[in-house]
Amino acid sequence: MKIKPITASKNEIKLSFVFIFLLITLGCSQNTELKDSLATVSSKYTAKNTPPGLAISVVKDGSVFWSYTYGYSDIENKVPLDTRVIMNIASVSKTITTTAVLQLWEKGKLDLDTDVNHYLDFTVRNPNYEGTPITVKHLLTHTASINDSEAYSNSYQCGPSTVSLSEWISNYFTVEGKYYNKENNFHSWQPGEGYKYSNVAYGLLGLIVEEVSQQSFSDYCQKNIFEPLKMNNSAWFRKDIDTLKQSKQYVLASKLNKENKSVSKLINRQIGDFYELCNYSFYNNFIIPSYNPMVWGKRQSKRMATPQGLAKNIFYVASSSVPFSLS
Repeated sequence: MKIKPITASKNEIKLSFVFIFLLITLGCSQNTELKDSLATVSSKYTAKNTPPGLAISVVKDGSVFWSYTYGYSDIENKVPLDTRVIMNIASVSKTITTTAVLQLWEKGKLDLDTDVNHYLDFTVRNPNYEGTPITVKHLLTHTASINDSEAYSNSYQCGPSTVSLSEWISNYFTVEGKYYNKENNFHSWQPGEGYKYSNVAYGLLGLIVEEVSQQSFSDYCQKNIFEPLKMNNSAWFRKDIDTLKQSKQYVLASKLNKENKSVSKLINRQIGDFYELCNYSFYNNFIIPSYNPMVWGKRQSKRMATPQGLAKNIFYVASSSVPFSLS
């Protein structure tokens, strides 16, 4: 499910933040010049699109180099959004999933080119190509031919998740499962022969981490990623964070959002130009992390930065997110 950002197109957002990335990686002659450039890009974006709130931090050489905030974390009570606010991060959470998988790969506990069924107690196959295995690498690079069907969109709900990761995933892939649909859960192309972004594939990766590590995905990330990085405000579930510090979530109060059944069921009320969303959940609901590259080993960092797949621009961290999107 995708809830569109306020007014900017995805291309506009990508171009803006690709520009920021290039400024950082290529470097400017002076730190002041770089900070001024970042401020200009960010200010232009908020002036044009007026989102409810936006927070950006740039990490350089292991510390926060620059940050920017705009708007409110709570529109009704005019609570300013600042860098201490906890926010849902949608598909940016896939970088955490990728890190967990590659940690296990680096330790020799799983193989990227192995059939995922080797790690599961049920079978995952595209029924159109039952003889073709789906590998861990396929899942990481969105080339597994797994589709996000209507069952995926319908599984968002207000309040805490009532379905475990293993229960939801097994019901999506097993023929007798509650969410199984031969036509809708898979693409017509063979695994490894096409590309289509897949949230469900990353849920399956989370389950593989559970099976290989013999602990819940949440506990694995807490012990092996969040704690080493001192990411004390990060969690997969709302019950594990200070909800008083959590930003409210908004989408544009548009006819499109109101009539979208997957979005409309998450709407609490309208406040000005926006709909305030409930505290929704899903089997892989994630709350904001911070960033530190030291969690990646040398082999892992190199692997994550190596182009993969058909298009040669598909990386293991093949995901992005824009403000106020659910994915």
